[in-house]
Amino acid sequence: MNRGIVSLLCVFLFALTSCGGGGVVRKPEPLPPGTNPVTNAELTSAVSKNAFTTGAAPSRIAVRSGNVYTLNSLANTMTVNSASDYSLAATVSFPVGAGPYSLVSSGEWFYICTNGDNKIYRFRMGQDELDAANVSLIRQETESLAFIGPGDMAVFGGKLYVPLSGIQSFGDASQGIPAVYAPGRVAVINLDPFQFEKFIELPAVNPTVCSIGAPGQLFIVCTGELQFDTSFTPKAESDGEVVFYNISTDSIVHRSNLGRTLPSAFISPNSVDAYIGSNLMGEVYKIRLDNGTILRGPSDPISLSSDFTYVSGFVGLPGLGIIALSFNTDEAYFIDPMDDAVSRSPFSKPFSFKESDTFFGGLQYGAFYESASSKKLFVILGIANQAGVVDFTALWDRIRLGEG
Repeated sequence: MNRGIVSLLCVFLFALTSCGGGGVVRKPEPLPPGTNPVTNAELTSAVSKNAFTTGAAPSRIAVRSGNVYTLNSLANTMTVNSASDYSLAATVSFPVGAGPYSLVSSGEWFYICTNGDNKIYRFRMGQDELDAANVSLIRQETESLAFIGPGDMAVFGGKLYVPLSGIQSFGDASQGIPAVYAPGRVAVINLDPFQFEKFIELPAVNPTVCSIGAPGQLFIVCTGELQFDTSFTPKAESDGEVVFYNISTDSIVHRSNLGRTLPSAFISPNSVDAYIGSNLMGEVYKIRLDNGTILRGPSDPISLSSDFTYVSGFVGLPGLGIIALSFNTDEAYFIDPMDDAVSRSPFSKPFSFKESDTFFGGLQYGAFYESASSKKLFVILGIANQAGVVDFTALWDRIRLGEG
């Protein structure tokens, strides 16, 4: 297998990582007298499997100010659709081969990293093209890498934190030659002025996700070495970790080891704990945010399904709980953070985005949108090049944990 094909394969599997944040989970409230609980049939009817078509190989999606922003890695575009009627409002172009992968917003700006030309671009919401300024991640420490691999970023205190996968060589799985990884790094970008500042050196391999928690703590999900056997079946050759980094003191304060599970997706629904998804075991783990204690680890995981699955992302439903996305089953599962129960009523069945038993859409990433008149869950299917929606608007006031 040549390097170009292996590169695409690595980018494809790397696209299974994600991060996110959720709302505060409230206690169950009784329904008003005479009000019927939401049923599975009503929730199923709220699903639109193909609300709109994206560009080629969508990787990330975000919703801001009534618009849905979708990065399309192979199309080298960001499409902008209306969150209300899903009509296409604009298409923002990147340079050919840029490969836009992940985005994070701060104020009126989106910051977007690319896996093709390895840059950080910025986009001002309301415009129809990228800002002229960009920051290259190709520096002395990264210029020799076969794949720099910027991943899911975080913004805090006027700085952008970019995890770098850092593959020195892809190897050749067909010949049993493994990929070689560089030490883990996070690039720090100063947003004013818009320029590279430094690297944070990590003790773990293959950082793919950064997320911010109060007070100024950076959570870095290090997936560990992703390798492939000669049949191109993925496997973990080193332990995955969550590294807790104090931004004020520039020091590592905790490390949570999750073993050879290829941890990836991350979400903190409150200030107490966080959930991490496995891209190898199809499980969800839970850690404390104050001291890194593993509450639910590989020996006692949160299981979503008896079917084999990759956990490709999380989305917070404000005041309700967490939605965990399955890449290869095209289903979205509800987790109750109050006791880690999965598929609790009224979400006793997962949301399905399957077109058929033979159709593989690749449910990859999601975003929740809330306005005065609308509450929707948007998801992208990276193989099918489409976006799906669960429209909770008419049901939201009747949805209560433990009811149904």
